[in-house]
This record gives sequence, C-alpha cells and structure tokens, in this order.
Amino acid sequence: MKHLPVVGRVLFSVPFVVMGLNHLVNAYLFTNKVPAFLPAEILVVRLTGILLLLGGLAIMVGYRADIAALILGVFLMLTALLVHLPEYLQSDTEVTRLNPFLHMVKDFGLGGAAFFLFSLRASEKGGG
Repeated sequence: MKHLPVVGRVLFSVPFVVMGLNHLVNAYLFTNKVPAFLPAEILVVRLTGILLLLGGLAIMVGYRADIAALILGVFLMLTALLVHLPEYLQSDTEVTRLNPFLHMVKDFGLGGAAFFLFSLRASEKGGG
C-alpha cells in the first residue's frame, strides 16, 4: 500500500507523456482540431505536445506535480469545451458524434483527476 501513490501517479501521467509525444511526432494529424480563432495550427499543436509531455513527466517524477496537475486540468477543460464539444455539436450522425463525445468525457475525467491531484498536493503543503 505504501507504493500505491507512486504507482497511481505514474499510471496517471502515462497518457499525457504518450499524447505529448504523439502531438510532437505527428503534429500534422492534429492541426485540423485547432480552433479556428487560433493562428499557426502546427505551432499550437507542438506547444500542446510540449505542455502534455512536460506536465506528464513532472507528475510522473513528482517535480512540481501540483502545478503540473493544475495546468493540465485547465488545459483539459479548455480542450473538452473548445475542441471536442464543438466537434460533437457539429457532427450530423451518431457515428460521427461518438469519437468527440468520448474524447470530451475522457478530458473531463482526466481534468477532474488532475484537479483532485492538485488539491491533494496543496493540502499536503498546508494549503487547505
């Protein structure tokens, strides 16, 4: 039981590391997901990849995991609302709605877990 927090932290961080690397290696696959109001789609995707990768690694090794969790949580909420929700609403069939819906639910779940991790770390530091 004493190793469970470390195991959980590592398992939680793996999707962020993997997706960060995927955004960096396959950036061109994600440019169509960048909201129209943001310029330089490829740059946005690469910066997103760096954010995911560094945030995931920070949580994995426990370095400033509270700040990394907060940033990832905010990022995931914004991604769910600005990327996946519009894609879901613009889909015209049940089949095309499924993928953005699942990504939106995943982002809300991981974002909520990131906020929970942030709150745990803040309370460990005496922040409430």
